[in-house]
Amino acid sequence: GYRALVSTATTLLDATVGGIAATLWILLLAVGLVLLVACANVANLFLVRSEVRQREIAVRRALGAGTRAIAQYFLTESALLCLAGGAMGLALAWSALHVLVAFGPVNLPRLDEVRLDGLVWAYTFVLSLVTALALGSIPLLRFTPVVQSLHESGRGSAASRGRYRVRHVLMGVQVALALVLLVASGLMLRSFQKLRAVDPGFEATSTLTFRIGLPRTDYPDRGRMAVGHRAIVNRLSALPGVSAVSASTCLPLAEGQLCQGGPLFIEGQPFPPGAIAPFVAIRAIDGGYFETMGTRVLRGRGIDRSDVDREEPIVVVNQALVNLAFPGQDPIGQRVRLGNPSLAPGPPEWLTIAGVVVNTPIFGLAETNPFPQLYMPIFASRTVNMAPRLDAMSYVMRTTVTPGALAEPVRRAIGEVDSKLALGQVRTSQDILDRAAAQMAFTMVLLVIAASVALMIGVVGIYGVLSYVVSQRTSEIGVRLTLGAEPRSVAGTIVRQGGFVALAGITAGLAVALTGGRLLESLLYGVSPRDPSVFATTTLLVLGVALAACWLPARRAARLSPLEALRVE
Repeated sequence: GYRALVSTATTLLDATVGGIAATLWILLLAVGLVLLVACANVANLFLVRSEVRQREIAVRRALGAGTRAIAQYFLTESALLCLAGGAMGLALAWSALHVLVAFGPVNLPRLDEVRLDGLVWAYTFVLSLVTALALGSIPLLRFTPVVQSLHESGRGSAASRGRYRVRHVLMGVQVALALVLLVASGLMLRSFQKLRAVDPGFEATSTLTFRIGLPRTDYPDRGRMAVGHRAIVNRLSALPGVSAVSASTCLPLAEGQLCQGGPLFIEGQPFPPGAIAPFVAIRAIDGGYFETMGTRVLRGRGIDRSDVDREEPIVVVNQALVNLAFPGQDPIGQRVRLGNPSLAPGPPEWLTIAGVVVNTPIFGLAETNPFPQLYMPIFASRTVNMAPRLDAMSYVMRTTVTPGALAEPVRRAIGEVDSKLALGQVRTSQDILDRAAAQMAFTMVLLVIAASVALMIGVVGIYGVLSYVVSQRTSEIGVRLTLGAEPRSVAGTIVRQGGFVALAGITAGLAVALTGGRLLESLLYGVSPRDPSVFATTTLLVLGVALAACWLPARRAARLSPLEALRVE
């Protein structure tokens, strides 16, 4: 039926980039999290290094070096390190950018315009300097009195509780952020799997599609256009390896093919003031279109070649239109009209509904509310009010051979019909499906890469810190082994220490992921932002990898010879 008129407005920016803006923000956030993981990792390493160099700092101060000179030394050292890292990052980004542009989805707006311009260089330089300042300050914050530093046993002393706490917090932060990124990539992976399992309403295998436009100089009216398209269909049907051919003014999911639409009025249903008629997408099709596309007819029948030739005033609608305009009714035999009857001249052009077909997406596979659609015979559309334009048609061919192998024979056949005609948008239906899912796949791959990098950095951080702990406690381990401690017990102590930090990081990461999951909600399809399977799998993965990172230094500690360990002193 008819609905009350509701006006909606949106900004030009939202209309232009609304579909990709959320994706870009999520990717920017992911990059920021990877940067934080890397900074936490390097900060931990600098913290460990500063502890090792406490005696060096104390000696420098004892020999008269001022705080300013020492600070300048360490800041220069960290600046050189960070600027070198930034330069390598730019080189890697330059290489990766070419790969992303080459393999990125074609429907990603302005992807080919992405460059490493001066702004990116300046941003990288400033970020490197800020990171250098933060990291270079760590040794300065760890100053201890000269006498205390000189009395410390450089290799055998245990770090203070405060230093342990800082290192453990940084390790936990790395684990937490890595888990957040892994959850995000897991949700996108599940969503992508759900999207690829969606029934598009047509059979994508063994089909070739392309688009042909008819010049108005040779085809000045709709009648000649319809005849021209029929001639093309007849010629293509005679090609070897072609089992069926049909045409439509636009195909499902095809980029650059805007389906015409208009209001639908139903016979016998009065149009109340202030109401709005259902807006439907309108396709003019040749006979056998549904059979060629592999679109199932749910009720009634489709449109065959005889309907087209007789210019029968019939239409076929999709299930979404039935749900909207004929809820709880049988639509077969009902009559509808396109456009407001009070505004159109002449008698009403009523069209009888002959069949109902499954929904096919227009804008994307992730359409949660299918758009109502109406199909009419191509010849009958010459006289119907608000019928689609026929100056360009999309053709679909079902083949018994590899679809791509028919591209050149199709070009020759079209040239035989009219040498002025050219093919455009030549692709298989499978290509169309792949393009429809390309943006989500692109986002998923980038998130998986970011999560993998973050996890790898976190694992290296855990391994590095625990290896340092083992090296600092070598003498203690030697004493314990000499006094009869089991190597298994020594290894268990190291694993428990790292495992506790990993569990704390996992707990914090789960809390962040559960809270921030709604940021991904607009990008997901068929998956809850709190999907339990994703959270469980990610938790087990992070825990397993973290324990493996703990086990390596623990095994080294367990294999220490008591005599060699005691010789360290």
